[in-house]
Amino acid sequence: MRKKLYWLLGVLLVLAAGSLILMKLYSTELVHVVVVNAVVQKAPSGYPVEKVRRVFDESLIKAQNEGREEDYLEKLKVISQRLEKVQHMEAFEVDELLNELAER
Repeated sequence: MRKKLYWLLGVLLVLAAGSLILMKLYSTELVHVVVVNAVVQKAPSGYPVEKVRRVFDESLIKAQNEGREEDYLEKLKVISQRLEKVQHMEAFEVDELLNELAER
């Protein structure tokens, strides 16, 4: 009985550690998806969703290629904080956000 308990605890510990490692490895991608969806949701109806996704995806790929994922993650956090303050965005606001993201 005790052996089974230790075995089960060991397996759970390994799974927990593996989950934490995976979350750390993919944290940038997770935040990326959340921020992109928030921008799409707050953009005016009819705004080209594929444009938003393309600019964000290009920025993510560029950051990964240049080894600057931490910088990109910080940009996403700033954008997220900015999005918390607004209910919806006008088209020019989305354009400004995308231009700022693409320039960096």
